[in-house]
Amino acid sequence: MTDFHELIQPDNGQAAIDIHLLDKAGFEDWLKAQSDAVRVSVHAQKFQAAAGSLAILPGENKDGWAAAIGVGGNEKLGVWELAKASESLPGGVYRLVGAEAGEAMLGWMLGQYSFDAYRSEPSKEAARILLVKEPGRIDAMGDQAAATALVRDLVNRPASDLGPEQLEEEVRQFAKAHKAEVTVTIGDALE
Repeated sequence: MTDFHELIQPDNGQAAIDIHLLDKAGFEDWLKAQSDAVRVSVHAQKFQAAAGSLAILPGENKDGWAAAIGVGGNEKLGVWELAKASESLPGGVYRLVGAEAGEAMLGWMLGQYSFDAYRSEPSKEAARILLVKEPGRIDAMGDQAAATALVRDLVNRPASDLGPEQLEEEVRQFAKAHKAEVTVTIGDALE
């Protein structure tokens, strides 16, 4: 299982690949201010800043590059606006240019969720790490992503592997980890 808490890290100025967030309203002005190489790349990828779209941008040196992501245009990012990018971008460390991730940290983490329980080898895809200037929110978002992944894992298991007894065992393990009490009603009491 992915350690979601590792996918968001505090931004301390470390090296990272830039992500430019663009909406349709500001796209043309942004594009005019870019180099010829960026404009050609954007046009070749047919990127027009539609929400959820992604383009890879050439950097100034031969090894450098950046990404552009189309967003909805609200002042604050929505939860899911970075999810597709975190799923699609190659492994590496990323930083948003001129924006805070806010609630979109959750989408960034969950975009990297995968259900590997029945695979002979779990996915070995490299993590995409997002650097943020809001370190106080990282743990809470990581906890929320881990809880969501647990529910997704349970939903993804077939009924033949997750009957009432197995589900009860999952609940008991979760309760034990969080020092909670479990009461199970069965038999005549249930009727």
